[in-house]
Amino acid sequence: VIPALSGLAAKEQLATNRDLVYKEAQFYMIAVAGLLLTFSFAVIYFPAQSEGEGVIAGEMTRLLALIPIGLYALYVFVQYLEARENPGDEPEPGTRVGRQWLIFLASLVVIVIGVEALVRSAIELGDMFGTPSFLWGFTVVAAGTSVPDAFVSIRMARKNEGVPAIANVLGSNIFDLLVAIPAGILIAGATVINFSVAAPMMGLLTVATIALFLLMRTGMILTKRESVFLLVLYAAMVIWVTLESTGVTSLLSGLLMEG
Repeated sequence: VIPALSGLAAKEQLATNRDLVYKEAQFYMIAVAGLLLTFSFAVIYFPAQSEGEGVIAGEMTRLLALIPIGLYALYVFVQYLEARENPGDEPEPGTRVGRQWLIFLASLVVIVIGVEALVRSAIELGDMFGTPSFLWGFTVVAAGTSVPDAFVSIRMARKNEGVPAIANVLGSNIFDLLVAIPAGILIAGATVINFSVAAPMMGLLTVATIALFLLMRTGMILTKRESVFLLVLYAAMVIWVTLESTGVTSLLSGLLMEG
């Protein structure tokens, strides 16, 4: 959605480059595969009893959580090497670095408070309407926590800075997959992963990433028409997950158990 909105917000076309397409997008697919592999290890080495026939589950431990975190450390190291070999522009004269750090930290605090309230309200709304919390997490919570990324990318796109606009999204998603999920497990100690749901969801992420990869690769631009196609693809995914969560369809065994 965010690359699509950025493409629509751009004055003409959203320009990309080979580094973004062949490095960032592909590493995002590696992140998806790495997390899915970690979930597979949980099912194989720490199988858990699950409610419902045909549901495959495993316990995600702190030791397994270190695998995606290690992969993210590799990603940061590669970015460090890239930054050292290709240094950016110097700060503009008169820029107060300390003030910018204060604004940055204050903004993080506001985001954390807002996200906490968003998650709590989404869970309560799910209980009120009798719908699975998974559905609210996939739609409302996911969209709400992505609002800051959307504002950043759209603003960059309007300045005709397509590469950082897309890189912001891919980098954010890589962090979510390789750090946000394992961090929760490191704090909690362990959690049971419903692999019957996790595997198809990872498949959806892969499809979305491949679609973005192919669209950016055609001419190294993201056109208005391609941006609309990405929005339609997201709408189709949301409709499908909604139908699964409400029991209209049952292609994902185990998803209905989340309710």
